[in-house]
Amino acid sequence: MFTAAYTLSKALGNASSDTENDHNYANLYWMYGPLSYDVTHVFTGSYVWYLPKLTNQSAFIRIPFSNWQLSGIIHVQSGFPDNITASTPILGTREADYIGGPGVLPNPGPDGWYNPAAFAAAPQARFGNSGAGNVRAPGLQQYDLSVARFFNFTERTRLQFRADFINAFNIVNFQGPSTNFSNSDFGTISSAYPPRNIQLSMKVEF
Repeated sequence: MFTAAYTLSKALGNASSDTENDHNYANLYWMYGPLSYDVTHVFTGSYVWYLPKLTNQSAFIRIPFSNWQLSGIIHVQSGFPDNITASTPILGTREADYIGGPGVLPNPGPDGWYNPAAFAAAPQARFGNSGAGNVRAPGLQQYDLSVARFFNFTERTRLQFRADFINAFNIVNFQGPSTNFSNSDFGTISSAYPPRNIQLSMKVEF
């Protein structure tokens, strides 16, 4: 048994919440663009595979290899949009200027995701022209896997042993890079989502 779903979406607006877009009161459309929770591509899937019971096989094969169940969840998505900002002495943190070129480096990684050559701090007298959500943070890939074995005691009682592998392939999923051009860590990534976790459990069903 399996399920699969793909979503292609676009979430546009003036602000992602009621506490954002307070920079230019004279033009509420100044920060119109992809919202912070916009994800262009999302694929999710789940599956359950009951392995053969091997009823006609000998006990040497049937006992260790029958009554197994394999299941899992797949989640793959593109990154969230980011706004590049910069600090000014009087106005504080405001949008940076986009001066040209790709906003994301050709081979992005934790030591550098956004391209510092594409941005600059805006002059004190005006707002920066870097558009809302014009760069994207890293995407996400997670594959969860579960393996279960059933031991039948009677017709109504059985024991289930289960091993769950969260992020089974231990893929490194980076969180968002630093977006303030004025900071020395601009474009770098200092954190990631959890690595692989393994959970073992037993359950009696009756």
